[in-house]
Amino acid sequence: GYVFSERDAQHLDTAALAALGVSTGASTKQWLAELKAGRDVVAPNGATLRPHAVLRGGTRGRKVAVFSDMSAATPAAIALARDADVLVHEATHQMAFNCGMHRRLAPVPLWLSEGVAAYFEAPDLDATRGWRGIGSVNRPRLDHFLATHRPGDIAALVTDDERFRSAEAPLDAYAAAWALTRHLIDTRKRAFVEYARLQAAKQPLAADSSDQRRREFEAAFGATPAEIESDVVKAMARLASRPAR
Repeated sequence: GYVFSERDAQHLDTAALAALGVSTGASTKQWLAELKAGRDVVAPNGATLRPHAVLRGGTRGRKVAVFSDMSAATPAAIALARDADVLVHEATHQMAFNCGMHRRLAPVPLWLSEGVAAYFEAPDLDATRGWRGIGSVNRPRLDHFLATHRPGDIAALVTDDERFRSAEAPLDAYAAAWALTRHLIDTRKRAFVEYARLQAAKQPLAADSSDQRRREFEAAFGATPAEIESDVVKAMARLASRPAR
């Protein structure tokens, strides 16, 4: 997992400055940056401004935690998520299973369940919620996908879940699952919904072969995994070329 954190908001105490004979002006922004970094500042009148004396606390910075696999919550993961304002990925899984979109212990392809969770998780510390919203561009996943994708990666996700369980590059699989899910929802939304319904109807403890998974995918989306993969790579490259918002 990973965390996006803001620094706590701080501001200059104008009353404390006035007591030192210092008025605010054009240099205030530069002073604030220096003081926040823990450095003293000498004002034009010779007064020394010390961080503890002239800085006052404001709003606590937001912390957005995004996790991929929490099947075994490690002490490090728990510490990372402590005091987080938003914990998106795992909450999406919980809702998906609770509402029947996925069925526990059923052979739901991991690219689908993880792709949906990543589709919901897009962080945005410029927003008041710390979260960009459902279906927004998930920039960390997009950048990771474009940096690590190799031909055949998405086709492999469709037929089995081994890449998610690999100790070598599980984050590559999560990024590819997000890219595939994003593309299918953008271009084949109705087919995606029907495919998700088909997977939701799977029985617990059932087992699907790689060939069955491939056939169900092709029947739902009208193309082979390799054909879809080619479209996904092109679509993600176009998405990356758009200005960030």
